[in-house]
Amino acid sequence: MKKIIGMFAIAVFAVACKKEDIQQNQNEYKGEILVNFDLKAGSSPLALRAAGDTVNYDYNTSNNQAFNVSNFGFYVSAFTLSGPNGESYTQEMKATAESAKGYYKVEASNPSSSFINLDNIPEGSYDQVSFTIGVGEEGVQSGASGGVLDPANGAWFWNWNAGYIAMKVEGSAADSPQEFVDQGNGSSIPAKRMEFHVGGWKDVEGSMFVNNLKTLTLDFGSPILIGEKYAPEAHVVVDVLPFFNASNNDFTTSYSVHSPMAGAPFAATFQSMFVMDHVHQ
Repeated sequence: MKKIIGMFAIAVFAVACKKEDIQQNQNEYKGEILVNFDLKAGSSPLALRAAGDTVNYDYNTSNNQAFNVSNFGFYVSAFTLSGPNGESYTQEMKATAESAKGYYKVEASNPSSSFINLDNIPEGSYDQVSFTIGVGEEGVQSGASGGVLDPANGAWFWNWNAGYIAMKVEGSAADSPQEFVDQGNGSSIPAKRMEFHVGGWKDVEGSMFVNNLKTLTLDFGSPILIGEKYAPEAHVVVDVLPFFNASNNDFTTSYSVHSPMAGAPFAATFQSMFVMDHVHQ
């Protein structure tokens, strides 16, 4: 009899503990962090010039080739956070005809797009953030998607095989051999034009299709707290200069990139372009 009572007490205690654990999990506070992408060229904020401007060249490559930028931007997705004690967070990603959750298009022409808020994060200590530059398989294969993935809303979509453009760098380069082209109907290609559209989400052997998606992991420098009393802001510098310097680009021969294969050397520079600068706790 004592044995039965003891077993009953153990069972009651186990159920109570399990119920308490569930309640604690349900009551666990969820926090947030703001990721701010600071767009720069070297140590200076990135300046945009009018498309076709061949008078004002703001920057020089390591090959001493002058250029300016009229358009710069990139897709970022698949945010995750990790902590020193096993903390983890993965942002939900879902592309539907109405929206594209977890996908963002950062554009220099739209300053507010540089601020990305990650929420519903389990309270804890975190020391790393990871994200992907580009749009992966789920976003491409989901069919007609809404939000920033909707071509009707200006999404940078090539086709089903090439997927989305991951990064755009456009402007003028003094050494570009591009001549003025009148395309009719009021459309033209300016002289000295340079356009670099880098994308691609899968490798297809023997073709122009390659996987240029890059997942970057950046350290916060020291662990940060996210929770009820803490909503930090992380500043990630995105420097356009390594795009050309790290690829050793020469505008006299390379000034127009519009395919995954041609964009591969530039996708390889993404890691050097994105740097964790500092975090406001």
